[in-house]
Amino acid sequence: MTLCVTELNDREENENHFPIIYGIAVNVKTAEIYRASFQDRGPEEELRAARALTGGPMISIYDAKTEQLRIGPYSWMPFPHVDFWLQQDDKQILEYMCC
Repeated sequence: MTLCVTELNDREENENHFPIIYGIAVNVKTAEIYRASFQDRGPEEELRAARALTGGPMISIYDAKTEQLRIGPYSWMPFPHVDFWLQQDDKQILEYMCC
């Protein structure tokens, strides 16, 4: 199971970002795959992608033995100099950070 948190799963409404698909569910007895529904919506794309963008490893959140989705404890460290990077425009970042 892969969690899609990139711009490919992003839509914009009134200048706010939301995922297109919040998740999928699988009926393990019939192998039917369908959209999962959640009452809670959000957060924005940047927050959803933070783990991957900062080099965090892929994690397994589904326990097949108990058939439960679990998001366990995790740690988070502030991105160094984030205030500086947030002030830069895309052109500047692409020029000095890309390739």
